[in-house]
Amino acid sequence: MHPSYPTTSHSWRDVEAELCDVVITAMVALRTLTPDAAEVFAGHLRRVAERSLPPARGGLDEGGAAVSPAEPGAC
Repeated sequence: MHPSYPTTSHSWRDVEAELCDVVITAMVALRTLTPDAAEVFAGHLRRVAERSLPPARGGLDEGGAAVSPAEPGAC
């Protein structure tokens, strides 16, 4: 006899909460390794964004904040 399985095991909110837990755990680990965790993370995030986002879509500034692409002809 096969055990019965529920049709839904977790809600999307459960998945979101788990993903947040992963981020928190990783940030705590990073901070444990270096007092400059914010700068290390921002630098890595910037490099990932630079290689992952097309230039026309903007990117991240030096602090890791999203930057919108410039309007055509804007200085």
